[in-house]
Amino acid sequence: MPINGTFTRAISGRRPGQAFAPNCALLILLLAIVTLTGGTAHGANGSTPVITAAVNESVRAELHRGSPLLLEVDLLHPDSFASNPQPLLIDMVTAPWSSAVRIEIKDTNDQAQVWPLSLFSLTSNNLALDGSTGGQLLYYLTPEQTATLALGSYTIEVQLNTTNSTSLLAWKGVVQSVPVDLAVADEPPTLTPDERAMKQQLLASYHLLQDDASQAGAEIDALLATYPDSIAGLSFKSYLLQLEGRNVEAEQLLSRAIEITDASFPDAQEPPVELIRRRNEFLKLPGPIVIRLIKLQSQSLTLIWDSNPGEKYSVEASSDLSTWQPMASDLTADSDIFLWTGTAGSDAAFFRIRR
Repeated sequence: MPINGTFTRAISGRRPGQAFAPNCALLILLLAIVTLTGGTAHGANGSTPVITAAVNESVRAELHRGSPLLLEVDLLHPDSFASNPQPLLIDMVTAPWSSAVRIEIKDTNDQAQVWPLSLFSLTSNNLALDGSTGGQLLYYLTPEQTATLALGSYTIEVQLNTTNSTSLLAWKGVVQSVPVDLAVADEPPTLTPDERAMKQQLLASYHLLQDDASQAGAEIDALLATYPDSIAGLSFKSYLLQLEGRNVEAEQLLSRAIEITDASFPDAQEPPVELIRRRNEFLKLPGPIVIRLIKLQSQSLTLIWDSNPGEKYSVEASSDLSTWQPMASDLTADSDIFLWTGTAGSDAAFFRIRR
């Protein structure tokens, strides 16, 4: 999963589980708000980073007890949408940069709450923010943990405090997110279609977080069985297929999601940009490897296939199409045709070429 302290805009219209890339429209709103609230800047260029927070993809969220809670924190350059902004360094030197992040949860009586939030993964000690790179943290509560939360309303605020950094080049200051408003309630006996879709997407994201792609797929399959034209469900399923390397099927689901979006919102002012971007990325992927010649002479096997100069290939063998053994690896092509010769052995075998 690609949740490792930096983000790319990638997953499911925003991001399931690694998938967690920040929602662009939400970021634009938060950028505007946080720029006004500001922070204390002591960086070389006077810039102040932007920190945003969202619970289950929203800054005004309702959490049903017994459902997972996913708190996403994104750290951005204030000029993220500009071209080539001067990088802004976050560096805690001897500790992960995530150690500079503090989460404050309060109830309606302004009483601080202690929730057992877990951080998905550790980060490096430093992070250079620019127009394409930002920091991303994902905290979570398990369904079992949210089941014990008290009913009521809460605010969640995230703060970045780097004033104790010893780096001479790093930004030093304090900046806070816009508070997240969270209502904790019991799940109603009957869920609306939108609530059902959100619940199954949330569970799928949580299972991906727990490295259980199979259960994540089961949640999305259940969603699509009930709502086969769910745009979010199709997008999420596409991502799961992409994780399995089934890129053709993943691209087909994205194309279908785009068609449904266009048909459902014919008067929309903007096209489904994120879906189109992801679909176009699939169209740029290299096509299947075409084998031009297979020749077996005595125990010598020769394979010739179409290749791309500079690309690396490997040859694998199997006796049952299930277990594959490497025959050769790191074969770097220097032309558009690659010739490989190896020993076939005396037993029947299958061979495949992989990038």
